[in-house]
Amino acid sequence: MLYRVIKVRLDKNLKRRKKTLYWLAKEADLPYLTVWRISQGKAKGITFDVLERICGALECKPGDLLEIEK
Repeated sequence: MLYRVIKVRLDKNLKRRKKTLYWLAKEADLPYLTVWRISQGKAKGITFDVLERICGALECKPGDLLEIEK
């Protein structure tokens, strides 16, 4: 059986814009802890609302944030 893991690439997108997790939390109107958990891969899930807020703040698409690894 092939196991796949979805990785969130927040760091890459934040570096590209020269922004921090604190900025993202404020800009997306999300708790810092939520943004931190997502960036560290410690979130158990992510809602479409949260994904939309992050993409809006970073001016990107969900595919720019999510990557599937084997």
